[in-house]
Formats: sequence, C-alpha cells, structure tokens
Amino acid sequence: MADRRFRSRFGVQAGVLGLALGLVAVGATAVPALADAPEIPVAEFSAPTCVGETSHPDPTNAPGPVSDLTRVFGQRLDDYNNGQVVVLYDTFGANSLDGYPAVCGTRYVEGVGAVSEWMFCTDIWSHVCSGVNEHGDLLDYDGTPIAGLVPLSGNPKLSADQEKLIAWLIQNGHSYSGTGYYDYATRAVQDGNSMERASLQVLVWCISDPVDPATTNPTELDRQATCTENMSPAEQEYLLAQIPDDPTIVLALSNGETDLAVGETASFELETNLYDQPISVAVGGVAGELVVSSGPAVYDPDTQTLTVSGADPAVSTVVGLAFTADTVGTVSLELTAEPASRDHLAWDQSPAITASDERPCQVFATFRKAEQVRVVDAASATFGTAIAPEPTPAGADADGAASPSGSRTELARTGTNDPLVPAAGVIALALAGAALLLGSRRRGVRAGRCSHVS
Repeated sequence: MADRRFRSRFGVQAGVLGLALGLVAVGATAVPALADAPEIPVAEFSAPTCVGETSHPDPTNAPGPVSDLTRVFGQRLDDYNNGQVVVLYDTFGANSLDGYPAVCGTRYVEGVGAVSEWMFCTDIWSHVCSGVNEHGDLLDYDGTPIAGLVPLSGNPKLSADQEKLIAWLIQNGHSYSGTGYYDYATRAVQDGNSMERASLQVLVWCISDPVDPATTNPTELDRQATCTENMSPAEQEYLLAQIPDDPTIVLALSNGETDLAVGETASFELETNLYDQPISVAVGGVAGELVVSSGPAVYDPDTQTLTVSGADPAVSTVVGLAFTADTVGTVSLELTAEPASRDHLAWDQSPAITASDERPCQVFATFRKAEQVRVVDAASATFGTAIAPEPTPAGADADGAASPSGSRTELARTGTNDPLVPAAGVIALALAGAALLLGSRRRGVRAGRCSHVS
C-alpha cells in the first residue's frame, strides 16, 4: 500500500510542479572516457540483481515486454559491451518509462565481470527514463527509444561538499523520519526494502535539490520538513567531518622496543583523520589484550573496530594503542578503513530531452563499491621472552604467600628434632655457646620469623 502511494503521489508532484531550478542541460559537462569494456564482447546474459529487496514485481519475472529485467540483450548488450551502464529496473523491481528511483544498473568491471549497483537521482525534476522495450532499448518518458547512459565527469550544479554528502549517504545510509507524503520508513538504506531505498533517495534530494523556501506546494512542504528533520545544517556538518579529502591511517610501534617480554606492553601510535566511523583492527600472531591507552578513541574487542572522535578531517588526531601479549611471539596490528569519498561516485545521464515536455533525462549518482579505496597500515612487535618469576621472599611458601601462623618451619638440622634442647650425646658444647644459640632462636620466634614449635 505504501509503495502504491509513493508511485501515484510522485507522478502527481512531478507533473504539477513542472520544471524547476537544478535542471542539467545535456552536454553541460565534459564527457570522460567510457568505463571498463569487455576485451572480447560477451554474449547475452542475466546480470546480478542489486542488493536488497524489491516490493513488486520480482524483477526476474515482471509483466510487460521484458519478463526478466536482469537480461542484458539487444541494445542493452551493445551498450554493456561498449562500457556503458545498463539500467535494469526501478526501486520496486518494475519496468517503467519514468521509474521510481533509485534504479538498478549494471556495468562491466575488469577482472570481475558484471556488477550491479543502485543509481540515485540527483535532479528531482528531471525524468528518470528507465524503461526498456522488447529490443533492449532504453526508453524516455514518452516511450521513445533513446541512446544508452553516457558517463559524465560530475553533476555541474553540485558543490564538492554536496558530492561528499551524497557519497556518504549512498555508502552508509542514515536514520529516517518522514513527514506526510514522505513518511516511508524508519531508516534510509540502499540494501533494505523498496521503501527504505526510496527514503534514501529522499535524503539524496535533500542535498542535491533543497526545497525552495518560498514554496506553498503541500508535498514540497512535507519534503522540506523531512529534510529539516534528517539533513539539518548541523547534521550535514557532522557528516562532512567524516569525509576527509585525503584519508589517512598511519600506524607505528611508538615505544621503540623490538623485543619485549611476555606480560610487558607494546605501545603503538595511530595518526588518522577518519572520524566517527569504524576502523577495522586485525590482531594476529599471538593472543593478548589490545586497549586504547590515550586519545579520543574507543575500541570494541567484540567487533574488532576502533572509532576515533574528531570534528575537522583536515587535522589528524593521534591515538595510543597498547597490546599486552599472553605468549611468546610476534603480534601484528593491521588497521583498515573504507571511507566515503566523492572520488568513488560515478555520474551517468541519458543524452536525451523528452519531446512532450522538453525535459532532460536524469543524472544518476552511483557509489561504486568495486572501486572503493581501502586505507590500510600495519605495525608489529615481538615478545621474545617470558618474564622470569619474582623470587620467593624469606618466610613465604612456594606461591609467595607468608607461612600461616602455627605451621612448622624447617630449621637447619642440628642433630635433634627439637631445636630448643641439646642432644644427649653432645657434651663438648660449651655452656656459654649453648646459651647464646638459645637466646638467638628465641628472639627469632618473637620477631615472627618462624613459628612456635611445641
């Protein structure tokens, strides 16, 4: 029911409001070289579906001229072999002339093959142009076959910060609270269901197409309230703090010791500008305990992730890590992060303008997971010896505990089991010497160095 409402209301909104600011004129940006293309053209195949669920229909069993929307055939296949992205179906899994974004697109990636990813609209008032006919042609809003998607260098209306935010949203998703018509779901993610993906599209529009503050359109007022709730200026600043232009992880053994003893601590120093996002920590070699010893960071041993706090990605933060080994060996620490970056966004557009209303087709943003940069660094420390046990103090048992009161303590043998009485056969012992020895032992009993022997 919810997705049906989304479909009908979206069409009414676009039709009533007409053209608005933010249209991208075809040819307004330079067209870079095409993406990867198969060295040897491939034959017809079924592409993988995009992550997540679709409400209806099943894209592999859809109504209309193409029942399996994952099929790459006809003109679709020509475009694919030419290195272009092929639109498969919309966020609901349907074949529609003006599909409901995001749309699933597939492309060739060298060394991998066909990769399918969701493509999000960055021009709310442009047509989506996502339909396909029985020949595999891409169709515009009027049902007219048009050329396949052409890669762009970007969307010229967007700033660098807007591109960063869109990249972050597509990669990470966000919590979601919609108002009125836009009350779709409680989270906005690409790998969830259709309405959760539609919610993520709304947040992308919050960045790419802010609502005109002078609007009186009820649906746009709902979108404005939704954007204010989820993508306020403060929230955008918070997200931008997590997206450095040059993400950095530098890890080194900081205490300079290369050969430690088991039980001692190896100190590592991390320098990074990746804030409020998980940094994976791989600990290998020996068992032990890893903790944060200094700096604004939290380590979760259950998930093996480190999170560093910070507000300015242009400034790095130093965090101390300490590892204590349980056994002899070498510990290796490897820290890995996959930060969002505008460099991971790809831009594509159908180079067509619909004749009936002279609107261009959509510019799509895709976060290309296969090309995502991983930031990695590693360091190690060796625990070569075991710490020798401390000597047992005098008057302590084997575990180092003081002898309990009332227990017998062995004294040096003197020819008798009773150290207080001379042996009967020892007549050569001088009386003065015996008295001196007896006095010395009694002082030992009073001082507590041995227990009373009855």
